[in-house]
Amino acid sequence: MSVNIYNNIKDFAVDQWDNVIDHSSFFISYSFLNSYFKNHKDIQHLFCFNNNNRFYGHVFNVNLSQLFHFSNYSFGKYILSFIRLRFFYFTNSFLTNLPAFSANSNFKLT
Repeated sequence: MSVNIYNNIKDFAVDQWDNVIDHSSFFISYSFLNSYFKNHKDIQHLFCFNNNNRFYGHVFNVNLSQLFHFSNYSFGKYILSFIRLRFFYFTNSFLTNLPAFSANSNFKLT
């Protein structure tokens, strides 16, 4: 069974997402994720689903160049100015202890 992956919530319909999710978690609902998507354009959003499972994750950038203000070493300042990190967060980042996925069957990521 294939998994659909989208980075724009407008590319799939609300019923494709909400038809099989566990509705006990507001943070995995289409309406919440749509609002989050619209209000956080600087984050790369990933919506992954198949017939039985829904997963939300996002990628955000961390720019360490601002840390050079706290460094006393000029070489350290130079190195920090080039470091850019990207983090993929594949769970709930809303500080709620509720999952950002709904899994109703076993699945394999290959």
